[in-house]
Amino acid sequence: MIEQKEYPLSAKRLVEGKASREQLILLAEDNEINQDVIIRQLGLIGYKGEVASDGIEALKMYESGNYDLLLTDLHMPKMDGYSLTRAIRSIEKESGEQRIPIIAITANALKDEEENCLSTGMDGYLSKPVELKQMQTELKKWL
Repeated sequence: MIEQKEYPLSAKRLVEGKASREQLILLAEDNEINQDVIIRQLGLIGYKGEVASDGIEALKMYESGNYDLLLTDLHMPKMDGYSLTRAIRSIEKESGEQRIPIIAITANALKDEEENCLSTGMDGYLSKPVELKQMQTELKKWL
């Protein structure tokens, strides 16, 4: 019987994916259940991920320079995904840093939501609940 690891829910944690990929994904998500589901999905498709529980925490973590991609919820307390994206794009512009791919991951599947995300500076859009194959395709596109 294969032992399945259980990961405690917390505001910030690192989970190793099955594959030995170098890329590290930052997940900005305030809901602990969604954090757990998405981190597990990342692990299933071979990626490593760290979780920030709001946009302010995600921005601080982003500034470390350790991340290759950001998955962000749109509606979080303190700083939403739109404000987080604008702040990151501003930092990139001012510093000349390489652009990090930002993908919205949200339950808000309104007609114009994807267009709003892209016009804010995000690179992609995934609707919750995210299908594993859909997530894998989007991540391969940007990583």
